[in-house]
Amino acid sequence: MRRRITSAKLPAEPYIVLKVDREKRKFLLNDISLFEAYGNYVKVWQGEQMTLVSSTLKQLVQQLPAQQFVQVHKSYVVNKQKVLAVDNEQLRLDGKQQIKVGKLYKHCLTGLLS
Repeated sequence: MRRRITSAKLPAEPYIVLKVDREKRKFLLNDISLFEAYGNYVKVWQGEQMTLVSSTLKQLVQQLPAQQFVQVHKSYVVNKQKVLAVDNEQLRLDGKQQIKVGKLYKHCLTGLLS
């Protein structure tokens, strides 16, 4: 008796495609801890590894899922899953980064760790 093997598609991990130098590169959203504005570029932090991408933070924020990422400063957007500690002035990510929280964004901290 022959058994038929079916190839069930596994759900693909969500990702974002960003321009790095002259190529487009795929970044898995779950691997990203932080986006940091850097003029007309954005630093994409994956743990302690940083990649400079050709985009502004404002353009990039529009592509991110709001349930996973939150802007906490005019220069920083963090992955909610990577936040370890929060106080009124800053938050700490699992990559040991300390991120300053902007005055206009303090309301975004409510329920961040829950």
